Amino acid sequence: MIIGVTMLIVSFLYLLLTGIMYYSKQRINNEENNIYNYLIIAAFFGIVLELTCILTVPYQNSIPILNEIVNRLFLIYIFTWTFLFTKYIILISFNNKKPISLYIIEHQKALNKILNIFFIIVVLILYIIPLYYYYDGTYVYSFGPATDFLYIIIALLIISWLFCLILNIKEVVIKICSFIYLYFWSNS
Repeated sequence: MIIGVTMLIVSFLYLLLTGIMYYSKQRINNEENNIYNYLIIAAFFGIVLELTCILTVPYQNSIPILNEIVNRLFLIYIFTWTFLFTKYIILISFNNKKPISLYIIEHQKALNKILNIFFIIVVLILYIIPLYYYYDGTYVYSFGPATDFLYIIIALLIISWLFCLILNIKEVVIKICSFIYLYFWSNS
């Protein structure tokens, strides 16, 4: 548990430095930067939620409602961050003159509606299905149908990343490498 808290502190410091660097410079006001802004803000909330999860699970019997709320919010945060990252990948992947890009740009409003409905449905499912907790004095984690469902959804989103990358490998490689590293580093 101490290693987990230490990693959260290091992650917080890394995000703080990233945030300072990002917010101290002038940025072009475009959709890519807006999504990146949301990713940074969500990551800060995620660190606070994860720390709160670690602190509430040992007391799951004395404060069950708080423990349930915090752990559900953490699952929703993981999905939200991954979902935003997926939107970012779709945005940068289809920002060129290829026929598929033109089709997606033409139907962007409909795609956003579908993605938003998907987001709401997944969040509701994550809130409703069972979630269990494990704490043995050393290890703390959640498990059960809610986490299994989240694993499946995230796997599907990662497959969509690969699909976008394969379609636009040359244009995307430089833009995306740093964000993929950030994703796996912040969720480890």
